[in-house]
Amino acid sequence: MDWVWTDTTLGLSSWLQMEDIYANIFCLKCMREAEKRYPIPRGVKKKAMVKYGAGGLLVFLLIIIIWFPLLFMSLVNTAGLPNHPIDATIEIAMGGYQPLFKMSAQQQYLRGVDQEEYDDMFRRFLIDPNAMTFLSRYEAVDIVKVKIDGNSRSIWGISPPSRHAMLNDLLSDNPITVRVEWQFTRDPTTGSSEFAGDEYSFEIEQGDPQRLKLAAMLNGTLQEPVEIYNLFPKYVKVPGVKGVARPASELMTAPGDRLDFSNVTVRLNHSRVTEKLEGEVEWWTVQELVGVGPDRSSMPYMEMITFNDKVSPPEFSFLAGYGIVGLYLSLVLVVGKFVRMFVSGISYRIMFTEMPNVDRILKLCLDIFLVRETGELSLEEDLFSKLIFLYRSPETMIKWSKEKTS
Repeated sequence: MDWVWTDTTLGLSSWLQMEDIYANIFCLKCMREAEKRYPIPRGVKKKAMVKYGAGGLLVFLLIIIIWFPLLFMSLVNTAGLPNHPIDATIEIAMGGYQPLFKMSAQQQYLRGVDQEEYDDMFRRFLIDPNAMTFLSRYEAVDIVKVKIDGNSRSIWGISPPSRHAMLNDLLSDNPITVRVEWQFTRDPTTGSSEFAGDEYSFEIEQGDPQRLKLAAMLNGTLQEPVEIYNLFPKYVKVPGVKGVARPASELMTAPGDRLDFSNVTVRLNHSRVTEKLEGEVEWWTVQELVGVGPDRSSMPYMEMITFNDKVSPPEFSFLAGYGIVGLYLSLVLVVGKFVRMFVSGISYRIMFTEMPNVDRILKLCLDIFLVRETGELSLEEDLFSKLIFLYRSPETMIKWSKEKTS
């Protein structure tokens, strides 16, 4: 703005050069005056207070900058806010056909565990160090029990040709794939990802009795429920930022093994639309099996326990949203770049920063300002050319910046 509203012969780049030269010379003048008023004796080492006060402080600041992302994310995970899901949906499909089962849970079917249930969970995994380490990262308020009603919310509206093809696949020698998908919805105002979910699939091999029973159920010759083992995970880890809610492998006997998944029974139900209208509707029922041996029974729902990572408070969400990698890229690398800019290339600036006397150069700068104010623009241009020549000639600069002789 100064360049826009001031009468001058200098272009914008020349104006900026002039301002930078004047600012640098003025700082050097202040430094030379400070050295005269507070002289340092020759041959005296720097005091420990100066070294630790300046160098030690810089080292401490660098350590803080390097460790800040780790400390900040640890603080967020410890002092963050609970991030419970507001909706949980599970879907079961077979062989790429229309899904057999889809159901959601909200409100009273999403219940946090109390302290007693949390302590019981600790005692259950007391002999497993990995599980104990995993549980120690969560509090009771971070764990939610999800109860999925066993009756599918949607009617199984498969077409007759697809039903026939599905029946042929079950009776064939080819393996058939079962896909299970779960998804959790969180409050987007908390700063976390609105959706988090995952899926996995497994194959029922040829000759498995489950295939024959499912085929008989489709034919209508079997009314009893069919057991499917290790269908969905009991424990799920729901992250705060990333949108992938994977099974909590730390709570499994063998991480990645389906043997720790929940067993269920599936059943195809039939019902007439109304008493006056002909036709039937079909829907699937999925119930979780609990207990072993004679005490084994099926529940009218499926239960999944979610471990939900905390989210940062709104005051820190703008930083926590980047994650630890984003913080390192934006903070450590940027600060490191500025540090390198400050300490590198010092040798190239020696002739401009170690001038013993800058009075004559400072007077030349003030003369340029003076003739500009008086309107002597030709003289301003001549004096600025002289200043530029001075900076282009190291030999002349040495003569101009010599100490005055008495």
